[in-house]
Amino acid sequence: MKNLFILLFCFSTQFLIGQTQFGVKGGLNLSDFVVQKDEIENSNLKVGATIGAFARIPIIPWLHLQPEVLFTTKGSKYQFGETTVNASTNYIDIPVVATVKIFATPINIHGGLQYSILTNAKYKYSGPLFGNETVVDTDNQSVNEWDFGLIGGVGINLTKVHIDLRMIRGTRKIEKDRTILTQTFLAKDTKHLSFQLTAGIAF
Repeated sequence: MKNLFILLFCFSTQFLIGQTQFGVKGGLNLSDFVVQKDEIENSNLKVGATIGAFARIPIIPWLHLQPEVLFTTKGSKYQFGETTVNASTNYIDIPVVATVKIFATPINIHGGLQYSILTNAKYKYSGPLFGNETVVDTDNQSVNEWDFGLIGGVGINLTKVHIDLRMIRGTRKIEKDRTILTQTFLAKDTKHLSFQLTAGIAF
């Protein structure tokens, strides 16, 4: 009986590997910082990019599992008081989504989770506190080193071409307390919000 289970496991694994698609993808990432309370003002979407690789693993004909590894540029431009902040953050994103095919159409809906690892951060501060000059802070220690996000979206699968539109909402506070020159800034309750439009090609 044990040997039968091993044989079935090996057969299932080989079948899934044989049916799995691997590919590359990239596209547009529009990001912003959102807050639970009124801590920042005039936040604006920042245009960035995302690029990486994916695998598309069939579970049943209408359900697939899609893990990805992406490099993504994020950030926001916002104000608090008279200070303007231009924040740029780069991450290695590791999303895993389940895609559900809508009947006999090429359209799917998908949802999942994303783990993000900070690679670098740059904050530009300007305003009267800095003599109306721009001060640049590149200390990664002022930004939390990882984030955990929730994903929802829709996609179109055309054999080897995959197009996805998704929203990703971070759940962990981005910033830590920081001191810029002689000014101390308490961390805001900011979290990532991204809208992605990507196209991928499977091999």
